[in-house]
Amino acid sequence: MINMFFGNIFSLLTTILVLGLLAFIALSLVRRNEIKKWGRLILILILAGTAVSALSATRDAFMTANALFSLNSLQSMACSIAGAIIFLTGIIAVFVKNQKFRKTSFSIISVLFIVQVLTIEISRIAFSIAGAM
Repeated sequence: MINMFFGNIFSLLTTILVLGLLAFIALSLVRRNEIKKWGRLILILILAGTAVSALSATRDAFMTANALFSLNSLQSMACSIAGAIIFLTGIIAVFVKNQKFRKTSFSIISVLFIVQVLTIEISRIAFSIAGAM
């Protein structure tokens, strides 16, 4: 099971980036009353989240013959829809200058990122356990 998260360079980088991004989200939400401008945090979250998606797709050999998830799997669909909402929310936040809206947007993007991580990682663990049986 440890190899799933640290077995190769893509697994290691994905694990580190996911943990770092989760810590960033937690720290931002804990310090939410001190934060005055949310736009930069939204940008960092979207860019780092996109990097996580690219690394995890590489790690899981997405869109190849021996991919962990097929293109039309529930996991792929759920993460694609969440990703589209994340980007749409980010684009809207660029044009809406209200910090309360941006704070809410950051929270929405954070929740969707966490849903994506949980969807993929729980599925990977379940597939690993099922494959071991």
